[in-house]
Amino acid sequence: MAVLRVTGVLSKLLRKPRSSAAKPLSRKSTISTGKALVSTNSGRITKNKPQNVTAHRLELYDNTMLSDFRRCHRMWLFRHQLGWRPQVPSSALIFGQGWHDAMDVVWKAVCWDRIAKKDRGDVVVAAHEAFERTWEEQDGPYTVENYLESNPDGQVKHSPDVALEMLIHYIDQRWAYMRDPDWELLDIELPFAVPLHTDRPDLFYVGRLDKVGRWRGNLRVIEHKTTSMFAKSGGFQQRWIDSFSPNTQVEGYLYAASMHYGERVKDVFVDGA
Repeated sequence: MAVLRVTGVLSKLLRKPRSSAAKPLSRKSTISTGKALVSTNSGRITKNKPQNVTAHRLELYDNTMLSDFRRCHRMWLFRHQLGWRPQVPSSALIFGQGWHDAMDVVWKAVCWDRIAKKDRGDVVVAAHEAFERTWEEQDGPYTVENYLESNPDGQVKHSPDVALEMLIHYIDQRWAYMRDPDWELLDIELPFAVPLHTDRPDLFYVGRLDKVGRWRGNLRVIEHKTTSMFAKSGGFQQRWIDSFSPNTQVEGYLYAASMHYGERVKDVFVDGA
């Protein structure tokens, strides 16, 4: 487990005061569109008059779509235009989805519900139940035998049992940070839709920010990541760390968070596990 701090450089963004005491958004919150298009002329960003946009003409692009397009245009066509998908999602993908759901339980319980440290075992149980629900809904390979059928290398990297062990260590290691007086959790799974071009009011970058909070007065985005490129003896592999600088997801999330909160967001913490 480790936290990788990634910073990005953004131009000055539209200032819009927001009280740190504002109520956090929930999963049912409406998507923020920034409420204003932006102009980057002369290094400034200014409000433009709202424009009527027909819903069916909106072009929405998320990080997965942009990453796939850069990786292979044909794959992007098959996956995002023709809708081709594997009949059975990979165990790594299901594991990552389950881990995100477990993280929502953990951060809410520790930061918002202020559960006592002596009761952290209850958080582990609740988080693991959230993981298992996702695992079962996505038809994850629940037994070791089923897992080995699709992973002939013989290494069980993704399973509910692995997730349980990770959760126990994760909560112990993150507890001090989550309960630090200098940390305030503002939002969990915050949806966003922000404009991408001043001349294209129908073009938006969309997604969700895993966690957003304030660390020592500054806004911070936390992005949960799971990877097999980790070893207890050596930590994360260098090529995994290097993949986040530069990184379009990091820069995109910095931009989206800055547009949503109306102030500059200086960094993204990649919460690797």
